[in-house]
Amino acid sequence: MIDESELNALVAQAQEAGAIYESYNQSGDQQILEQAVRLWLPVLKHPLLSSLPGPYRAAVYNDSGLVFYTHYQVGGHFDSLDLATTLFEQAEQLTRDTHRRRASVLNNLSAALQARAVRLNAIDDLERSITVSQESLNIIPADASERGSYLTNLTGGLYERYHRTGLVDDLNAAINASQTAIQFTTKEEMSYVPRSNNLAVLYHERYGRLGDLKDLYSSIESHRQVVEARKAASSEQSAYLNNLGGALNDLYRRTNDLKNLEEAIEVLRQATSLAPLAMPNRAGFLNNLGNALCMHYLHTRSLPSLQESIACQREAATSSMESPNYRASFLTGLGTSLSEYFQRTGETSSSNEAVEACEQALALTPTTSPKYASRLNNLARVLRDRYQRTGQGDDLSRGQSFYRQACQSGFRTQSEVVVVAGYNWGMWALQRSAWSEAVEAFECASQSANDLFQRQALRVDRAMWLQEAQKLPALAAYALAKISELTRAVVTLENGRVRLLSASLEIERQELERLKEDAHPQLYERFVSSVEQIGQLERQEIQDVNFADQEQLAATVERARIELADVIRVHL
Repeated sequence: MIDESELNALVAQAQEAGAIYESYNQSGDQQILEQAVRLWLPVLKHPLLSSLPGPYRAAVYNDSGLVFYTHYQVGGHFDSLDLATTLFEQAEQLTRDTHRRRASVLNNLSAALQARAVRLNAIDDLERSITVSQESLNIIPADASERGSYLTNLTGGLYERYHRTGLVDDLNAAINASQTAIQFTTKEEMSYVPRSNNLAVLYHERYGRLGDLKDLYSSIESHRQVVEARKAASSEQSAYLNNLGGALNDLYRRTNDLKNLEEAIEVLRQATSLAPLAMPNRAGFLNNLGNALCMHYLHTRSLPSLQESIACQREAATSSMESPNYRASFLTGLGTSLSEYFQRTGETSSSNEAVEACEQALALTPTTSPKYASRLNNLARVLRDRYQRTGQGDDLSRGQSFYRQACQSGFRTQSEVVVVAGYNWGMWALQRSAWSEAVEAFECASQSANDLFQRQALRVDRAMWLQEAQKLPALAAYALAKISELTRAVVTLENGRVRLLSASLEIERQELERLKEDAHPQLYERFVSSVEQIGQLERQEIQDVNFADQEQLAATVERARIELADVIRVHL
């Protein structure tokens, strides 16, 4: 026979544990969270728990699961995550005849499965998380306020799967889910900031994949708004600062503006200092700071920046709290910094460690990952650096092979990586007088640079990629000339010039086409007349004319070009 007083005491203890957790939610005090964990453990082990009605037990499992899930998020306690997942699964089994309550439980289960998938690199957990999340969205009404929370979980699952499959469809679906989640969230709600942060992260990720600078600018603007909205020091704020720093770091890569890099370092230092030592994401913050410091060294040649970079990345790479996917990023960063240190000091052990780190990073990266091409390029680069200094073993053939694989893989996933890998590979080939190899490399880079140019929506962004592409045809033509393929060299150089001129004029044409619409018909007519005159004069250049005529023709062409430049200057 059940002891009613003992059963009532169990219920009271569960209610007390719930109240303590609510107090934690209000204060954020981790000691209060630890108290809630301690109170829930005996409730879950109590022999009379199974005597409680099904709906009440479901509530106990769900509420306690939230506590242990939070305990993992805050302190990285994997046992708590595993227990939370089990508790949500038990709650799900007890809510199969209900609807709104079941949707809530499914949403919590999806979040826990997703976290475990990331921690253990468990694809089965990830797929189940997405399925469970979609089921929860199918249960609740289309206009339900909690829909934003469920869409946020689905966003996370799709994003993690994208990291494993490299499918742009998953990334775009994650962005769509994130945008819809924000539509269900008012700016006054606590969840508005983290959901805005999620969208900013996704924009940044798509920039890395497709190279559209519009996505990078959108990401930075959103990250700044998020950081401004959460000025109080907290582990949450450290994550937001880290994301802003990473985006600024990439902006520096594109602009080479040291101010962007210095701001990124300042922001990333704040992120690292605010992150608790036990925070699962802290290793990622250290890695990002290390990457920024390494770039600072490359820009300024400040050895202390490089030494600090290595220290940060070594600590990140040795962290036991991160999944293989993230550890691969940390090893890549460490390998890059160690290789730079080897170039600076000649310390062979640093080069060997750099190669080993990049080899491990590549081994941890699935071939379907959008990061695979980048990891191939990094390994090729450190092998190149060691070969140039030591001539060691098979570094030459391996470096060539990995550069070639990076270009082939990057056409599918990372065009920007192909531009970098192709250029670096080509310059290395030129140093070795490997002319045919250089042609192959520069042609790969040129094709990807042109692809990236076509993807840009804004004039300033197209101009930036145009500048990136303009050096490549000349380098390829030089290598072709060295192997006596003079006709092909001329064609390559001229095709490159034509593409660049066409692209440049297309940028201006898109701006100047609006002259008629903006009530500037006379200015537009000047533009059209100047372009036509230049075309006529340049066609005359290929005709047989005497020396005096050539001088006069050149002067006339120059005047026409000045007229065209003046039209563009007046408009722009």
